[in-house]
Amino acid sequence: MEKIDVAIIGAGPSGIFSARKLAQAGKKVAIFEKSGNIGGRLASRRLDGHIFNFGVNSFHSTAEELNEMVEHGIASETLIRDGVEIKATSAITDWTKGLVKGLDVRLRQEVERIDVGENENVLYLKGFEPVAAKDVILTAPAPQAARILKASGLDAPQLEKVRYSSAIYYMLSTERELGELAEFDVLQHVKKEKHFYLLSFQEDWTEKPREELREEFDEVFQPVESHVHKWRYAKVAKPISSDCQMMLKNKAIYLTGDYFYGDNMDSAVLSAQGVLDEVFGIE
Repeated sequence: MEKIDVAIIGAGPSGIFSARKLAQAGKKVAIFEKSGNIGGRLASRRLDGHIFNFGVNSFHSTAEELNEMVEHGIASETLIRDGVEIKATSAITDWTKGLVKGLDVRLRQEVERIDVGENENVLYLKGFEPVAAKDVILTAPAPQAARILKASGLDAPQLEKVRYSSAIYYMLSTERELGELAEFDVLQHVKKEKHFYLLSFQEDWTEKPREELREEFDEVFQPVESHVHKWRYAKVAKPISSDCQMMLKNKAIYLTGDYFYGDNMDSAVLSAQGVLDEVFGIE
């Protein structure tokens, strides 16, 4: 069985930050991400030649811990500073891809459960061989983290207190400018040869498949091209105390994510730094 020092579950900002710092400290680290993309809510989509940054398009940073990653993006020209605001020069995923260069990132590898051992934990992956790790950092959104822990026979009732707001995004290109929209908020409108819109559907979460929703929206807007993205855990609405990060410390499992401090990039990074300080002695 493959053995590593630290397994990080989730390739969002918290997981990327943790992996970079641990690797710099000489740890053998791997990130396990169940989707095919890195960055979490730092998400981009190319549509009809236009790039939509539909998760986090820009952000403010007051956390010193985030500065190194921001400076990396500025040096690579994937980010720019606009006053106190940090913006992507193109696709924000260009920044995150640069951040994980040289790191062991395993996409489409979903952790189903963790078997806790005396000296190591074993991660069981859907469709892949198990991997043993001395420490596990779980950075997924609270409901997903809770499911993994429950499947592992571990109790974490505090995670049930976290609340999220969901989002449904509709991206489209069209030859015409849209008028007033009753059921959508306009998040972005860019006029090039065509009009490009990023719309947020105002209704509550629906279990309808993305393609079914896209067909319904397309009937209304008659776009040139379109895409729908459903985000069940789009934004933290109710965080919990950072003390809960260490509730499984005796199992060598640690929790990080923006739901411990708030709902932004600083929150994600500060939660990760808290674990790095306390567990690994990494400042």
